Amino acid sequence: KGLLVIIASVAVSTIRMSSSGRKPPNARGGRGGGRRRGKPSKEKPKSYNNNGVTAAKLSDEEVLIAFAPFVRDENPQAMKIQATFQLDNNQESFVRAARQFLENPHSEPEPSMPLVADIPCAADLEEEMTGLTVKEDPVVHVIQSPNRKSPAPPSGTHIASPISPPRLGNWQRNPPGLSITPPGIPMTPDSAVTTPVIRQSLVETHIPETPTTTTTETLTAKSKHVYQPKRLWTRIEEQPGRILANNVVIGNTLTLRPRQEFTAQWMLSVNYVKQHVSDEKGQEMASLRDALTHLTVGLFRRGCTQNSSSIISKEVVSEERRDYPFQIKGDVVVGSIPFYSPRTPGNVVLRLYWDDDALYTLATGPTLNVKVSQADVEPTLRFILSNFKAKKGSATSLSSLHSFTIVLETFQGYPNNNNRQGWEGAGRATWGCLCESRKVYEACAKEYLKQKDKLTKLQVEVEELRKQIEEEGDASDELAEKLKDKTGALMGGRASNERKWRDAQVAFANLLKALVTNPSCQLLTSRDVISRAQLECELWCPLCESFAPSPFNSDKDALCANIEEFPHPTTPTHFRQCAQNRAKMQVDSLGFIPSDKPLEQILFPPQNKRQGQRHSQAMDPVAVDAMNRLSASMGELYQKEYLVSDQIHKQRELVRSHVDSFLSRCDAFPQGTRVVVFGSSANGFGSPSSDLDMCLQLPPNMKLPDEDDDTGAKAMAKLAELFEAGGMKDVNTERLTARIPIVMFSCPRPMAGQGQDELVECDLSMQNPLACLNTSLLLTYSEIHPVTRVLASIIKRWAKNRDINSPSNHTLSTYGYILMVLHFLTYHSRTESGLVTTVDKRGNNQETLTPLLPNLQWMDPRWPDSPPRTPYLEMNAKPKQLLVHPLDPNGFVVNTYFYRLNDPAALARIQQRFPGQNLSLAILLASFFRYYACEFDYKRHVVSLNATASKGMVDREEKAELDCWRAYGTGLSIEDPFETFYDVAHVVKGSNFHRIRNEFAMAYTKIVSVATGQAGSLEDKEVKNMLGSDLIDWICEPYVKEEQKDS
Repeated sequence: KGLLVIIASVAVSTIRMSSSGRKPPNARGGRGGGRRRGKPSKEKPKSYNNNGVTAAKLSDEEVLIAFAPFVRDENPQAMKIQATFQLDNNQESFVRAARQFLENPHSEPEPSMPLVADIPCAADLEEEMTGLTVKEDPVVHVIQSPNRKSPAPPSGTHIASPISPPRLGNWQRNPPGLSITPPGIPMTPDSAVTTPVIRQSLVETHIPETPTTTTTETLTAKSKHVYQPKRLWTRIEEQPGRILANNVVIGNTLTLRPRQEFTAQWMLSVNYVKQHVSDEKGQEMASLRDALTHLTVGLFRRGCTQNSSSIISKEVVSEERRDYPFQIKGDVVVGSIPFYSPRTPGNVVLRLYWDDDALYTLATGPTLNVKVSQADVEPTLRFILSNFKAKKGSATSLSSLHSFTIVLETFQGYPNNNNRQGWEGAGRATWGCLCESRKVYEACAKEYLKQKDKLTKLQVEVEELRKQIEEEGDASDELAEKLKDKTGALMGGRASNERKWRDAQVAFANLLKALVTNPSCQLLTSRDVISRAQLECELWCPLCESFAPSPFNSDKDALCANIEEFPHPTTPTHFRQCAQNRAKMQVDSLGFIPSDKPLEQILFPPQNKRQGQRHSQAMDPVAVDAMNRLSASMGELYQKEYLVSDQIHKQRELVRSHVDSFLSRCDAFPQGTRVVVFGSSANGFGSPSSDLDMCLQLPPNMKLPDEDDDTGAKAMAKLAELFEAGGMKDVNTERLTARIPIVMFSCPRPMAGQGQDELVECDLSMQNPLACLNTSLLLTYSEIHPVTRVLASIIKRWAKNRDINSPSNHTLSTYGYILMVLHFLTYHSRTESGLVTTVDKRGNNQETLTPLLPNLQWMDPRWPDSPPRTPYLEMNAKPKQLLVHPLDPNGFVVNTYFYRLNDPAALARIQQRFPGQNLSLAILLASFFRYYACEFDYKRHVVSLNATASKGMVDREEKAELDCWRAYGTGLSIEDPFETFYDVAHVVKGSNFHRIRNEFAMAYTKIVSVATGQAGSLEDKEVKNMLGSDLIDWICEPYVKEEQKDS
């Protein structure tokens, strides 16, 4: 009996070693045809029944010894037996199942997923779809550019081609057999999309330099780097196939436990497969099995940049094992493949692609959320700990640190009973992960210092080289090129080194934050550990994205705090010491100490709180007076400088009519072409001095008379000639070669008043329907309540004066700031105390709060007409009003739906529902600055009008998966309301993003200083009883660069 226990423990430890990812030295490849790193071995474990010994005659000890190699090789049936044993810990049942397995060890296990006959294909899902899909307008509005065929690149440019040409064909308009799609997956009608789309944002152009000789080496050395996309066909409307997980379709989330089995169900058009074979082999399809060679289903972390970086991938057919089941149903090939979810938490997705051409994604599955339950906490932590130790605390273990952070963030126990019984094993694993996390953090610090020393030496070389060139006077081309290369390497190396060190600090700070903010973590670690983590959190500044030096370190130059030197027990004095060090770092880095104190604590000071109430009824009179003065001054400033008078509107209409008269005399455009105003002059967020942006709108289904004028540039040139002859000033045609041809000119101002400019600056572009729709959306928002326009005008003034409003200098555009304002207003609601709070109430079983501004793209159109006091309603799915993108040669489709206020009565009904009428402008301004300085999680979310109370924020991971945005980092990203694949903030560089965020914090700190009457670390300024106009001037004071300060 003792021998049985020993052998059983050895076998179980082998099983656990395999399940934790650590394999014995002789371990071989992955299970079930899944490819992992390293070549899978074709050798199979020996079977006792092949050697003349039946498994029934083996002792229990021999059964365990014989069964262990199959577990090491991750035989699917053996792994299932092992998983059962780990759940019920029944050794007798485990030995019996292992004995039965050894009777026929090489047989395939019975699939736990449905057979192919049970896989829902297109026709099987028709009835389900009828009840789940939203009634959509089948009409796709196709607004084309004049005679656009396919946009030709400018002369002398070269468009980077993909690695291999996409497989295109008429079958991809609406693949036969996929015309009826799974629930929630709309297929684009034939008239909308003719081929999968390669968006222009993914392909960059370059102008090759003229080489001295036409050798291959010279061309390679001289031509600039050509961007090659890492993944194409990322959106479902571009993809020829579909993939489900346990019958869950894309757009939904399937929650799984770690190491839980599920089934991937894929569908692919037969016509697409035939076309693929024809393109690849130049011949017709011989057999379906041969045609599916290299077809692969992979499991990826959501947002993974390449299809070649899967967690595990499985080919549908293989020469080394039995094929996964597939068959033809109608005009669709359907099949299924079993998978196990990863052992670590997070979001993963399934993708269908050709393994030999992984650039194109044929289908993307739903989000699979791997969530750790209480029963999974200990094995998950032990697996993460094994991953830490496998990498020996290297700087490359940040992925394990992220996984550990997610476990601490999502862990839910019962800490109130103060009973840690049953959590001892998880607690030991937690302590081990904490120790390993600190080792990784310290390894990152060492690597940062190491690279910093190398860069210092490189800087010395650059200075010596620059000095040599200055001494020689006329430097040779070789020296100049060498200096250029080394300078580039120095600047790039510094930026990369700082970014990596900053990412490591952010990751470790998130770990500490999860440990100290989740009350359930008290079950996993001691109070001493948590109190020291709280002390270390006091050193962290999210704006600097850095830890301040620890006051308790004996080595004052150390980058990392020495936790062993932290005091125990901790006292308020220790926390004050850490706060003082953080404040000193903030002054050195930012120039001021930012305030993150909530407005509630400013308007309702803690000392005035009454027992049992969230805040007292009596507000701080000093703060209230300061807020009232600021609100009044904001309204006065808007009335004085930003309100557009009726006279200005009339002048703009006269200018538009004047341009329209020129158009009527130009025979280059068809009859009925109109001049339409868009942009800041028409969207409600402009000012009296805004330029006049106009575009030409052709009649429906009409083209330019000149069929060779693809972009309309020739017709625009003729119109420009009429402008010059007709008295227009400064006519500029330099931008006629742009993707959207533009003519710039100045028009004499009609009815010019005193103090007005004599000329109106104008831009006239070729047809731009999306810009007009965008103008209509913003105008509708601005009409609902003037609060929106007043707030946006102050933000625009602040951004311009602080020099963070210039896309050409890699800062944010005015349009980007307006979208940030609209996101803030549509995602926040008014509280009973007059403050604001987010509307996200997912999981709280509360009714949806009415936002400060209704979300016009998600608000239920029935809500404005519902009885008073009806809770705010949102739609589950956005209705379809599709528009073919006019600039996309392949016809990429965008959804242009939003709730339109077509008459004054509709506007009046919305305004009655709007709760912002009683809001303080000052509270809105302060809350806006604080939201983007302290509350918004730039690492996980993007600014979007698709953020709603029911769906929450838009995840950065989701945008990385669907639109190939950057999945990691802490930069600013803003989703365009219609062109959702477009990041409005893509021009903002990392350093400029940090400055923009610091400006948000400084503006909020100035408001807090005046409200509390304490200037703090800001300038020596008298803040008591400061006038509202002076506070606005202080917030919006012009930015002075460091070199200008020195001069």
